[in-house]
Amino acid sequence: MYSGPEVQKWGVSIALCLLFSCGGGIEQKPPQEEEALTSVKIDLTTDTRASFFDHFSSLELIPLETNEHSIIKYAGKTIFQGGRYYILDPEQSILFVFDESGRFIGKIDRVGTGPGEYIEIYDFNINQFSNEIEILDPRGRILTYSTELEFINSFKIDLRAAHQFFNMNKDTIVFYTSSEEEKLAFYSRSGNEILMKDFGFSSLERINLFPMVRFRNSPFQIHNGKVIFQVPYSNYVYQITNCSVVPYIYWDFGKHNFKPERIKKGASEIYHLMYYARLKGEAYSFCYFYETNNWMYTMFKYNNQWIGLVYNKKIEKYDLVTLYKENIHHPMISYADEDYILWVTDLNSDLVEKYSSVLNEDQIELLRTVSPESNPVIMKYIIK
Repeated sequence: MYSGPEVQKWGVSIALCLLFSCGGGIEQKPPQEEEALTSVKIDLTTDTRASFFDHFSSLELIPLETNEHSIIKYAGKTIFQGGRYYILDPEQSILFVFDESGRFIGKIDRVGTGPGEYIEIYDFNINQFSNEIEILDPRGRILTYSTELEFINSFKIDLRAAHQFFNMNKDTIVFYTSSEEEKLAFYSRSGNEILMKDFGFSSLERINLFPMVRFRNSPFQIHNGKVIFQVPYSNYVYQITNCSVVPYIYWDFGKHNFKPERIKKGASEIYHLMYYARLKGEAYSFCYFYETNNWMYTMFKYNNQWIGLVYNKKIEKYDLVTLYKENIHHPMISYADEDYILWVTDLNSDLVEKYSSVLNEDQIELLRTVSPESNPVIMKYIIK
């Protein structure tokens, strides 16, 4: 039985169904619910101890240019599109842009209250239909900029709080909020209205069960026309179909599944933080989900250790990775494509020896040029 958050199906408007089915270029076909869920049994007592080369053919390093205008304090959500890397620094509320070789192009840095300015950046997307940059600000606004980083316009959404968003089609935006009872809200651009709210955590506390949960990346992904939604701390992944949110992937750890019913109701944030710090024997804190034609990737915490889960869809086998045989960590994925995954992270020359077994000589020399004062490096893992 599913003991995590329950999906609440609200009465769905005809408008929403029409928008999803014919409004914007993503073909949405409702799956049969019994066919929608793939359950993958995971044995946490098995150490698969995979090799780096079981999953990847090579590793490339792309240092991001470091100058007085391009300093990144924290590399958050990352998108690669049109030959450019877009990297959000949520600490500075700046969106940095680099070219394919890591050269700094420019940034959106407009904190303020005037036209084209924002209080903070909660999330951003490159609109796949307009090719414009869209930024979500905590005042419930989306601000639009050109790929030349010039402000175009903004519009207000009638939501008290929204933390991440995704364009379902040309008209419909889905918003995720960590602080509302209903976690998803569907908004129509043309109607300038919320069409539906969904996905209530009714079996748990109304307040956010997991305080201060913010996605490093996005909880949404499109793969082969499917819009996929991942819930933080839950081993369920969902698919957003024409008119509902249905279970899609279930990582089944058996007796090691996370048990939220054990958490004290109405407790403080300090209690929650201490609870997870002491939690043993349960898999939790799923910080991302990515799917390609051949692979699925997620990462979770178990006994205070991060574990990468790499699932081969063709042979229906998985590897659990803390360290590869080559003594390098599984990447904390920042972005995934069919041919590669990206990890944007800080590196230093001390790691040359550790990564030398998977880098060529040119890449090793490049790594030696990186200093603690340098910008993060994009680690590009080429998928086998």
